[in-house]
Order: sequence, then structure tokens, then C-alpha cells
Amino acid sequence: MGLWHVFYPGWQMECCGTPFAVGDEVSWQLLLERADDLADGGGPGLLTEVAGPVEELRDTDADETGRDDGDPDDRADADADADADADADADDGDGGDTDEDDEDDDGYEGSVQLLREDTGLLVALAQTLRRPPAEMPAGDRVRAAGLLGVERHGARWPEVTGRVRAVQVVSRDYAETAPGSRPWEPVPGRRRLRPVERCPKWFDDGEVRTGEDGRGHRRYEEGALVTLEVPGTDSRLSRAVREARGIPHTGAAPGAETAGLTPEALRTLLEGLSTVSGSGPS
Repeated sequence: MGLWHVFYPGWQMECCGTPFAVGDEVSWQLLLERADDLADGGGPGLLTEVAGPVEELRDTDADETGRDDGDPDDRADADADADADADADADDGDGGDTDEDDEDDDGYEGSVQLLREDTGLLVALAQTLRRPPAEMPAGDRVRAAGLLGVERHGARWPEVTGRVRAVQVVSRDYAETAPGSRPWEPVPGRRRLRPVERCPKWFDDGEVRTGEDGRGHRRYEEGALVTLEVPGTDSRLSRAVREARGIPHTGAAPGAETAGLTPEALRTLLEGLSTVSGSGPS
């Protein structure tokens, strides 16, 4: 059993997510993102390292076999998107549409690159971690480090199923760039994790208060940090748990790191191993 830190962005949950609790079995698409692109990295204790062969999966309204899955809602959504794109093309004033209009700047539109980690975890690589397909063809082995996140929009790929072992709400303090200004900026050293039994559906934007510097301040909940236990995998976090419990890595049975621990004891241990950069006082 591999333990993995997974960040569930608050906006993804609020948009179309389903709340879950400690002990629940969940299935999510996992996206490995560059640490600085997701919750500003969180901290070294939250990073995931993966290594394995890359495979490419085309993004269509089809399942992983390439067959249409027969979901009429998907096709209706696709038709609506196509109509919206056509309207946008008609109104953009550029004299017509081109192939470039249908692609992202890096040319990745319409495809997903997946990495099957050596111990079995399947993740998609964010565009910031990818090279053009010609430079990273299917079957090539790559090693990458970043922060795992839940992705519920855009491309589709096979989900990972696991059991939730801990949930912590990630929050950070923000302040106005100047008194009365509209832009807000993060306050260094003011990020924290708050353990909860259940992931909330809605995240708090925080009550605005005036600080000693005259600027408005608020504590903003960015999302949930989930510890997900995935059968048939292993991870750096699992190794850290084994070390904390004095269990040797060599010869350890799958799931040995969590065997015999009550849910409360496991959660406490996991919370101690979860760190965020710039954690400040509550």
C-alpha cells in the first residue's frame, strides 16, 4: 500500500467535486504538477517523486480503449463547446480560423501524457513537466518531482482508486498590496494545515480585517491536502512512515507501514509527516 499526498484544489471541489471523509474509498484523475504551480509548492514534505515509462493518451470523449463511452452528456457538452468555439472564431475578426487557433501555445491540445510509476501509480504530467512528444516518445523512462493534484476538468484519463487516510485543509494569509487596493498578495510565513474528518464542499475566503500596517488581511482556504493509500504502490511517504515506526524496508509486506494502527494513530502520524513551507501561527 503506497501513501501519497494529493492536493484537492478548493475551486475544483466547489465546482464539481464530491465531499469525502477519512476512511472513504475514492477514485480520482491524478495530475503531477510542478510544485510552484500548485499551492505554491506547499513544502518539501509534500512533494511526490515518480519514475517510469511514459505513454500518450489522446484526449477524446472516449474511454481509455479509444471507444466512445456512450455518455450522452459528454457528447452534449462537446457539441456545446464546439458551438461556442465556432461563435468565438466567427467573432474574433482575424479573417478565419487556423490550426493554431485550436491549440495551446505549446501544441499539446488534444493529448495527454501519462506516466506509469514503477510501483504502479498512474499520473498525468502537467504541461510544465512535459517535453514535446517528439522529444519524449511513448515508452521513454522519465523521472519527475512535483505535487500531485486532483484534476476534474479538461482531458480525461484512467482514475486512481484509493482510501483516504487523512484530510487537512490548507490555508494561507493574504494581504492587500497597499491599504484599500484591489490586488492581494500572500503573506510570507503564514500557511498552515488544519486536520478535519471530512473535506468541506465550500472553502472559506476569510473575513477581511485591518492589520497594524493598515492593509486588509484575510485567511484564505486554498483546498484540501489528502493522504491517499493506493493498493499495489509504494512511495517516499510510505518509506517515511516505515522509518518512523521502525519497520525495515527490505522484506516489508505491502501495507506493513499502516498495519496495526488505529485510524486516529495513523492520522496523527501522517499529520506529523506533512509539512508546508512557511507555516505560521494559527
